[in-house]
Amino acid sequence: MKLNKNQEFLSYLIFNHFGAITITSIMKLAYLVDLVSIEKSSEQISDYKYIRYFYGPFAKEIKEDIESLLEKKVIKTEEIFFSSEVGTSVYKKASKDLDLNHISTKEKELIDGCLNELRGFGAKMLTNLAYKTKPMVALGATFHGNENLKKELNLFEK
Repeated sequence: MKLNKNQEFLSYLIFNHFGAITITSIMKLAYLVDLVSIEKSSEQISDYKYIRYFYGPFAKEIKEDIESLLEKKVIKTEEIFFSSEVGTSVYKKASKDLDLNHISTKEKELIDGCLNELRGFGAKMLTNLAYKTKPMVALGATFHGNENLKKELNLFEK
């Protein structure tokens, strides 16, 4: 099965995350991993362009790639309910094996390190962490605020 690098990146995050993961967590993890990669190697793993959105960094291409991974049956989704009225979709590994042709060993190690550091962080904690990053601070973004909505985040912000 042919996947592009971004799809491999998301698959690797989902496959190696500790348990099921929501779209919000995927979005924030991808952003945070890309920031760590830039800090350590001066290069972003993905080529996602993140914007400042209502709940922090957002890349519409991540949602599109998730849909593609679902169609290709690389990942699967299921609905979980927190009460009788509220449900949310979580994503899990669907295929047994996946050839990662675009993600290097060094990138896998970096992703694994980030996942280990952020183990136990749910969507809310990841979002709070994302708001403390330099690109978000540079835009003056505040949690639940609307400062600079839809502005592209400069991941190389110093």
